[in-house]
Amino acid sequence: VATPRLFDDSLRLITECTPNLTHLALDVNHLSTHILQRYFAGGAKSQGSRLRSLKICRMRITYRVLFAIARGARNLLDLETSQMLSVDDRFLAILGDNCRQLRCINLNGCRWVSDKGMAALARKEANLRLRRCPLREVRIRGTACTDKSIYILAQFCPDLEWISYADYSGGSCRYFIITSKEPNITQKRSHLKFFAQVTE
Repeated sequence: VATPRLFDDSLRLITECTPNLTHLALDVNHLSTHILQRYFAGGAKSQGSRLRSLKICRMRITYRVLFAIARGARNLLDLETSQMLSVDDRFLAILGDNCRQLRCINLNGCRWVSDKGMAALARKEANLRLRRCPLREVRIRGTACTDKSIYILAQFCPDLEWISYADYSGGSCRYFIITSKEPNITQKRSHLKFFAQVTE
């Protein structure tokens, strides 16, 4: 759904009359965040828990809605929350605790996402032991993440295939990190291939 304004009746049709909905994409400037929050309220029993893919970008929503998404959309495989200022490390910490099947995440343009949040997302603990993180694709361009996030992902995400990352902290270098397709090589740090393009 891509529109400047999504009226309440239309949003209710989506959230209340589509029980088998598994993919939802919203690019909306104005909508009722209360309806969206209610859709994900209830944790694993929420209506939004059926979603496998959720893509929301450039939306102004409250922390309550974000936290409801992180707690309720537990079966997500693909998540995009790009260009959203309300997305931060707290959201990623809750996401890491609840969305344990997440394969792909797009955080491009979320400037308050940092190394701390990526560590909380990747280093999931269960019974005081680190669990395997299933992430395969990570996009963190235009965030506050540094090289530390890349090494954390490489260390704790053995299935990682793609990282899109750009360092805007002091230089103009853009980095793309892609993992090798060779079998079992993801257990080694040498599997990372760095490609740098310097822009003027």
